[in-house]
Amino acid sequence: MDSKYGSWRNLNDPIISRSASRWWLDIQKACGIVTQGAWFDNFIEWVVGGGKKVKFWEDKWIGEESLCCKFPRLYLISDCKERVIEEVGHWEENVWVWDLTWRRLRLVWEVAMEEQLILLLNRHSLKIGISDTWKWKDNDNGVFSVKSAYNKLQGSSNEEENKEFKTLWSIRVAPKAQLLGWRLFLDKLPTKVKLAARGIQLQNNLCEMCLASEENAEHLFFSCRASQKVWNMCDRWIGVSSVHHVNARDNFQHFHLVNLNRRQNKIWQGMWLAIVGEIWKHRNGVIFKHRKVDPEEIFALAQASLYRSLLTKGPRQIINTIVHVDQSPSCQK
Repeated sequence: MDSKYGSWRNLNDPIISRSASRWWLDIQKACGIVTQGAWFDNFIEWVVGGGKKVKFWEDKWIGEESLCCKFPRLYLISDCKERVIEEVGHWEENVWVWDLTWRRLRLVWEVAMEEQLILLLNRHSLKIGISDTWKWKDNDNGVFSVKSAYNKLQGSSNEEENKEFKTLWSIRVAPKAQLLGWRLFLDKLPTKVKLAARGIQLQNNLCEMCLASEENAEHLFFSCRASQKVWNMCDRWIGVSSVHHVNARDNFQHFHLVNLNRRQNKIWQGMWLAIVGEIWKHRNGVIFKHRKVDPEEIFALAQASLYRSLLTKGPRQIINTIVHVDQSPSCQK
């Protein structure tokens, strides 16, 4: 596994090899790659023993991010890249001493950063003869369980708070659409504001869809001029006028039509997931492929996604649902 896939360190790699087996692809999808929030990686952490397994710079073993993210400038000039912790120091009379080496002499401000790094490292000591182990953050005993992972995917153990999540998982759409909605509910999508908070250096934090505000989830999906046009197109499509909440869970909860029954509204809420999914894909296209912002294209693709979902319900329900939606006199949002 190490030689073919790079072991567990590549589970969150957004670049998936074409030669990867179906088994490995399923594991990556379950854990969530970086561009999808990497939920699994956020709930595990290293407990360092002797430092034989954990990479000093690249793995997360101090705090919520790796040292290469906390000290990117020092990482660039480090001579210890890709080394495990035990290779970046030595024992002197049962006392661990760090041996940080550099490719060149440090600048004055880099020396100050090195001092900060040393202070941070000195708070952690290695343990002779103890193996490095994983800890599952969601259990007090640190042991992973399928039940705790499932509860995390559900979003909350509280019945009232879990209402939107239960509705979300009951909608008959592609699992990846539900997973994107779940990440949006928990504000776990890697927007620019989120990436900057993790220490990732960006050219700017502006929303690429409008270039007017910082890109956080609420802005991107509900406040951005381009996104608002898409939601307004949805209103015009069914002949309603509504207020759009900027909070994802509130917006989803109120995205229903008053003259549809509960089952039919679950189908209609698939349109919400379709719009959210197309906004996210369009945003990525604008950033990575330099596409032109086109709200009409987003809405058309969302409609197509909804119709594909309806095809699984049977012809009669397709007709009934579309007739109810198109003739709906009012809508609550």
